[in-house]
Amino acid sequence: MPKPKKTVAMRQLDNLRVPYEATWHPPTYDAESAALESGIPLAQIVKSLLVQLPGRRYVLALVPGDRKLSLHKLGTALGQKGLEMAPHDEVATITGYEPGSVSPLGLKRKLSIVVDDTVLALERASISGGRHEAGITLAPADLVRATGAKVADITQ
Repeated sequence: MPKPKKTVAMRQLDNLRVPYEATWHPPTYDAESAALESGIPLAQIVKSLLVQLPGRRYVLALVPGDRKLSLHKLGTALGQKGLEMAPHDEVATITGYEPGSVSPLGLKRKLSIVVDDTVLALERASISGGRHEAGITLAPADLVRATGAKVADITQ
């Protein structure tokens, strides 16, 4: 079987010279299935959640798979009120990725990114590779550096 092609997210990491491990697994559509199929603990799977700010602006929140995003805490970190999850049908238009495969790398649009501070305590973090069957595992500090993310307490 031929080796799968690198995703846009993987190529971005290559260009930045950030070390990572690519993983390929059967298609998954949420953090729980990604953990199951990849054999990576749910706490190390980092979800990319698209949040809509007032004025139809967006931010990407990165949270561990075993935690829930707090829109209140995210709003506090951003100095914003009135945050809500972006409509499901707008995710691909805004990010360039289908829901369930959003990577914080290789985004269609420049988005602000906020990563939950608990991610930095992980030895390794696993993010979507930008396809339902692709994952990327890397050091949390490299994830922050590669995405230019702000670090804040945004989970409950």
